[in-house]
Amino acid sequence: MPTLTDKTKITRNTLRKHLSASQRDKYTKQIIRDTELPGFSLTVNQGAIGSWWVQFRPKGKTPDGKRWSYRSVKVGDTKTHSVDEARDEAKVMRAA
Repeated sequence: MPTLTDKTKITRNTLRKHLSASQRDKYTKQIIRDTELPGFSLTVNQGAIGSWWVQFRPKGKTPDGKRWSYRSVKVGDTKTHSVDEARDEAKVMRAA
């Protein structure tokens, strides 16, 4: 499945545009990265189901002295979290 990646500020209008069937290719996975909060993104799969994700690198080093690898954590779905709720929860996850 091909993937389309875009970087913009995620708002309600952005969400509506990428979830509407007339505006997107149903065979392409879309990843929209937020410019306001680094690591925060919206992923839209084939069935027009959107998921909020946050990617971060934990501070410190592993027991063998190397840097931690990036972690991707699902914040929630577009049906359960609004844009603002998902962004606030992502900020909390990054701080923890």
